[in-house]
This record gives sequence, structure tokens and C-alpha cells, in this order.
Amino acid sequence: PSLLSLGYFKEVRTCLQYFAEHTEPGIPNLISETEGFSRDAIDSTMLWIISLEYYVKVSGDILFLKKIKHKLITLLNFLFNRDMDLDGFSIIQLP
Repeated sequence: PSLLSLGYFKEVRTCLQYFAEHTEPGIPNLISETEGFSRDAIDSTMLWIISLEYYVKVSGDILFLKKIKHKLITLLNFLFNRDMDLDGFSIIQLP
């Protein structure tokens, strides 16, 4: 939200796109050149969806939403599949 308030729409869009390109299955908590990726994250996936919604509301960039719609659906399915007891809460599966 802070970057959007300052008018950095292009930068926010770039960040959203970058993280969306690295989903398998969810948005990673960490993307590092030295440490790799932290995968299978529930919280970062939800935060990405919230950030996408806020970006589209503030920027009005419906074309970006249409472009990234397939990733959004994939991420929503990832979260829905984690709702083991169908109570509306996704859970983290521990090893």
C-alpha cells in the first residue's frame, strides 16, 4: 500500500508479476539468489492476493488482472485444497 500511495504503480506491478512467476504451488516467502526459494507458504500466498486486489483497486489496472487471472485461480485452488476440514481455514502441512 505504501508504494501505491506514492504512485509507484509500475514497481508494484513488477513485484506482483515476479512473485506470480515463481508459484509452485504457492507464493514463496523468500526469493534469494543464495538461499533459493521458500515454498509452500500459506501466509505469503494470501498476502499476495490481498496485494493484487489493492493494486487493482488503486491503479484501475484491469488488464493486468485479466493477464494474471490464471495465476490467481491457481493460488486460490492451492489455498482451497489446504482446507482439510472445510471450515474455511487453510492449514500448513508439517513434514
